Amino acid sequence: MLEQICKEIDPFDKLDLLSKVAALQLVSENAERAIRLETIVHATASQSPTTNQPKISLGHLRRLCNSEYIVDGPIGLAEDLCDNMFTEAFTFQGGSYIVFPGIVEEPTFVLRNLAKALFQGTSRLHLQTLSYSYRNHH
Repeated sequence: MLEQICKEIDPFDKLDLLSKVAALQLVSENAERAIRLETIVHATASQSPTTNQPKISLGHLRRLCNSEYIVDGPIGLAEDLCDNMFTEAFTFQGGSYIVFPGIVEEPTFVLRNLAKALFQGTSRLHLQTLSYSYRNHH
């Protein structure tokens, strides 16, 4: 199944795909689809980024996320209804943000520690990645 996803996303720009799937994860209606989105992220992150690849269209991304082998396969069967209907506040640069936890346990704790790990690192790779991500999303 991961091989099918990798094959389908192979011709597309990986950073663009990751940013689009990340945006989908922020939509509260997608909370119950977290496993399929994280699987696509895993498959994308496992591939080497290449330059000059086309960006995935929204239609193609929609077909990928709702493909039969994802929805009716082990990934779809592993998805559960969201049992946490409350939001949490997450304070970060620029203010306070609302986090919809979905099926994740302690999302603000995880997010706080991820942000700490990203922003306390001083390696050139971290700074370039954060700079690229910030420029392309703001």
